Amino acid sequence: MGDVNYLGEFWVEGLERRVRGELTLGSKDRSRLTLDGWAERDARFPTRTEGQYTVTSLVADAAKHVESFLPRTLLGMLDSGEAVSLIGAQNHGGPGYGSSGMPRYEPWAVVVGAHVESSARYASVRFRIDDHMWLAHLTEGESATVPDDGASLSVVAESDGAWLVYETPRPLPLRVLKARVVLGCLLFARLITGVELDVRETEVRLASDDKWLRVYAHGFNADDLHADESMLPTEQLTIQRFANWIALNDTLDQLGWAVVEGVRGATQAKVLLYLSLVEGLHRRLYPTSQSRFPEATRNSLDKIKQAARRAAREAAGQRDLDPPAVGTAVGESVAFFEQVSYRDRVQDIANEVLAAVPELAESIENLPALLTRTRNALVHHAVLDKSSLPERVQEHIAITEVVPWMLRVLLLLRAEIDGELLQAALKCHDRIDFVRANTAQIMRSLAEGTVHVPGT
Repeated sequence: MGDVNYLGEFWVEGLERRVRGELTLGSKDRSRLTLDGWAERDARFPTRTEGQYTVTSLVADAAKHVESFLPRTLLGMLDSGEAVSLIGAQNHGGPGYGSSGMPRYEPWAVVVGAHVESSARYASVRFRIDDHMWLAHLTEGESATVPDDGASLSVVAESDGAWLVYETPRPLPLRVLKARVVLGCLLFARLITGVELDVRETEVRLASDDKWLRVYAHGFNADDLHADESMLPTEQLTIQRFANWIALNDTLDQLGWAVVEGVRGATQAKVLLYLSLVEGLHRRLYPTSQSRFPEATRNSLDKIKQAARRAAREAAGQRDLDPPAVGTAVGESVAFFEQVSYRDRVQDIANEVLAAVPELAESIENLPALLTRTRNALVHHAVLDKSSLPERVQEHIAITEVVPWMLRVLLLLRAEIDGELLQAALKCHDRIDFVRANTAQIMRSLAEGTVHVPGT
């Protein structure tokens, strides 16, 4: 489709001044609106009257610049007669008066077909994921109930691709629909296929209207479609699994995206972020495995902490130390004593994942020990001895090979993908072959003491 330009009149929500402008609806980049004049006074460019002249000046006050960049809603009427709404629009241009340039707004989303307020809520969203081939196995009328909110997810099959239609009894803001439903389903599709699929078309319906409204936003309208080979059979993308995933993914605080898209940066930074993901996902996916003393009451645990602080203050008073300071320090150190250790968290995940796909860590003798030791070294220790740096770097590389796949398998298992099917599919997956081979070579070099040091 590419970018498409439309002319029309536009105004800021709540203001009367109307200005001509050109709206560009983007397929990949954000849409933009360039006005022919000012639609609102700009805090960065105050005006003053000097005799018969109006003088415009640019202020250096940072607060004024921040104020001028705050998102607002602009409404418009295209020359075609179609109404548009620009949600969360920020002015990246000038004020539209004086000689400082015209306003150039970039909205978070554009709703085509109606004038809607930024606070509007929507009862339905429908969208198509990438090329029609990916959901071609779904049939017209299939439906499932989303477990957490009772919403329905159904299929509307058309010749150029199936729509996934989410209808909720509790209308939601557009941003929530995007994160929870559209991007949630896209994340699941990427998990299954191993391909960086995109959403190619999105429409919404207001709670008070049956009319479908087109939405243009980053992540909603892609031109570049994919026809790659899927990691798992696309038939695993069932409507029931999509519905269940929406509810599950909503509890993960978008951490699944870091698993699917990967972490970039220096090797040590990647390791630290991946190992933090291990803990973050464990806390959300293992709610009954967070305490060392699951039978203990909160009152009992609090009394133990109080006793530790009290004993510390008493001991400090007998040894010429500051009792309040020591009591506070000991209190902070025992504040989370009842929680399971990082090693326990890694062990839980490793047990579940490696039971299904043991090949992921076949070259690593004790994966939980390696991950725990590495995390503690990076987070808690100031490393002064440089003699073991090459070995540490090789261990870090091995971790960045294995952990992303371990977490991906964990999410797939929680999405109710059969472990035997998953193992068989990954054994045939080229990327997994390279992970296994690279990890094996690294661990063999470490065991033999033949780690290669660049430049020697």
